[in-house]
Parts: sequence; C-alpha cells; structure tokens
Amino acid sequence: MDVDHIKNTVDEMICKQLGVKSPVTGMTFAELGADTLDRVEMVLMIEDELGWGIPADSEQEWKGVDGAVRAFIAACPVDGCEL
Repeated sequence: MDVDHIKNTVDEMICKQLGVKSPVTGMTFAELGADTLDRVEMVLMIEDELGWGIPADSEQEWKGVDGAVRAFIAACPVDGCEL
C-alpha cells in the first residue's frame, strides 16, 4: 500500500459519492457541495475500499479532500504509508 494508492482511492470514492469529476484534491467539501451526511458516507466508503478505519471524530476536523487523505494515511496499518 502506498500513498498514491490512498490518494487515488480517496479521490475516487469522493467523486463517486458526490457525482463530481476527478481530481478533487485540494478542494474543500464546501466547494464540492458535500453536507454532513455526504461526509459520513464518504468515510464509510473509503474505509470499506481501503480495508481500515479512522478515528470516529477525526472526520469533523477535515476542511476538504486533503484532510481526508492525511487522515487515512495517518491511520494506515501498513509500513510505507507515510507522506
């Protein structure tokens, strides 16, 4: 598992959930029109796709896609996931 795979997975799942075109890296959730329910659903989709979770309250700190990427990289249970 490498950082690029995590970034691509997060991007893909967010685009799928919100029906927007990739890439969305660097965008805020406000710019993407994501509400709280969208964000919860995105987390669940990304966790399912990657095979690991993040702390339940960490999602509240994200302002955008880059925050989601950092959270999943930080929670990665495999060596080599550092930025």
